[in-house]
Amino acid sequence: MLQHYRSNSQVFQVGVYVISCLLLGIRRTKRCKGSGTALLFEPFFSTFHSYGVGLLSCVFILRSIGDFKWVGFFKRKKGTVFAKWDTVLYSPLCFLLGTAILIIMFLRTA
Repeated sequence: MLQHYRSNSQVFQVGVYVISCLLLGIRRTKRCKGSGTALLFEPFFSTFHSYGVGLLSCVFILRSIGDFKWVGFFKRKKGTVFAKWDTVLYSPLCFLLGTAILIIMFLRTA
C-alpha cells in the first residue's frame, strides 16, 4: 500500500511540474509579445498556445470522464464523501471548463 502511495505521489509531482512549466511558458509568451522579440518567436508561441490550450481542454474533459474507478462520471467507488462531491461538483465543473476552453479556442481561431 505504501509503495502504491509513493508512486502516485511521484506521478502527482510530475503533473505539477508539467503544469507549472506550461504556465511559465504562457507567462513568458505574454512578456515577449510586448517586446521587440515578438516577431522572431511569434510562430512558435502561436503554435504553443494552440497545442497548450488544446491539451488543457483535453485534460479537463478526460478528468471529468475519469479513470472508471475513483473519479469521473463513470466511477465505480461511490460510497465516499469525495465520490459524492465528485459527482455533484468536480466532474461537471471539469467538463464545463474543458468544453468552455475548447469553444473559446475554436472561436478565436475562426
